[in-house]
Amino acid sequence: MKEDKVNSLVKELLMKMLGDNYDDVMLKAKEAKEKGERYAFYDKYTWTQDEQDEFMKWASERVKKVLRVNKKRADIEVSYFILMYGLKVAQ
Repeated sequence: MKEDKVNSLVKELLMKMLGDNYDDVMLKAKEAKEKGERYAFYDKYTWTQDEQDEFMKWASERVKKVLRVNKKRADIEVSYFILMYGLKVAQ
């Protein structure tokens, strides 16, 4: 049950982070997987520091609500998400 909630949340965060590019990224990832390769979307897209900060603020509130954790724990979870899936910050 909790694993489903976490998987659903990760998908929601990815959709928010990638926006209109989400479907394209998932299609390319599926095609690469079928070939036995890996599609590293995080190397192909960028965002600004302001976009990342805005996303982290939104994501922290979303994590807090969905997982029912306090703000500090939500911020830690979002930091891990950014570490695992985050886009490069454009200079």
